[in-house]
Amino acid sequence: MKASSLRLLLPPLRLLTAAMWQVVQQQSVEHYGMLEEFVSLVTEAVPQLLTDRQRGLLLLALRAKVTLSDPADDQAHLERIHSVSEASCDFCQQQDEDVTECCSALLNLTNKLTETPADSRRLLQDVFNQNFDSALQSLVSDFLSRIEQLFPVPDFRQAACWLHDAPCALEDSLQETHRKHLRELLTNHSCRLGKATTAVCGESEEALLSAWSHPLLTKPTHPDPANQSGSGAPRLDTDLVKVEVVVMMEDENEGVEEEAVVGQNVSEEKQEVSNQSSEGCGVTPVVEEGDRWVWYQSWKL
Repeated sequence: MKASSLRLLLPPLRLLTAAMWQVVQQQSVEHYGMLEEFVSLVTEAVPQLLTDRQRGLLLLALRAKVTLSDPADDQAHLERIHSVSEASCDFCQQQDEDVTECCSALLNLTNKLTETPADSRRLLQDVFNQNFDSALQSLVSDFLSRIEQLFPVPDFRQAACWLHDAPCALEDSLQETHRKHLRELLTNHSCRLGKATTAVCGESEEALLSAWSHPLLTKPTHPDPANQSGSGAPRLDTDLVKVEVVVMMEDENEGVEEEAVVGQNVSEEKQEVSNQSSEGCGVTPVVEEGDRWVWYQSWKL
């Protein structure tokens, strides 16, 4: 997993202490100088994490391993050993004689290694061997565990309280989150050390669901304009309209047939009236009004 993804899971202090532990566990002597600076900085800020003796022995052990691994840089080693000795005197209300003797022995060793470099290999085999490294790892482990006890990783509620007091930290946290790194972290099964057991209660689910039953949410957004009119007229039944249209058409057809019969009768009457005209009877013309024939007959006086 990439370090950018681990930063989403591990707080910076936890990531730093883990890196220091890995340095000791893998015996990466080239990084012991950084671990030495880390121990000095932390114990100066929080002296109660280690006793004065533990602090001095830890710093001297780290410096001894660095000195034997790179005896050529003797001047830098001497300066660091003197700084450890002076710091031990400053921290101790009563100077620890054992720590003082260790400082003196390491100073003498550093001066000798410049003349006889082969002695460094012998000391690494006989004195600063695997047993020494195991004791060093145990002391570092205890030191790092005390840091975790002093600064436990807070849960999200406690962290949110801290973010409330620092608004800028909230903005930074939101901007630093990278979707790619988060996905990589979530899909890495080796980082899942626990199981998710917390479940949302049923009341919360019902409250969320009930919000969607409001009339403003269930009512159609765009109603059918054919079903509404500006005058508030009731909706027309299309089936009823169809029936009325069919009935009207049938009535009209019956009217046409009736008119045809009337027209035929009228023609016969016309012929009869024409025959009567020779007898001196007068008949007014036929008047057409609408689709109906109306006859007006007058007698000639």
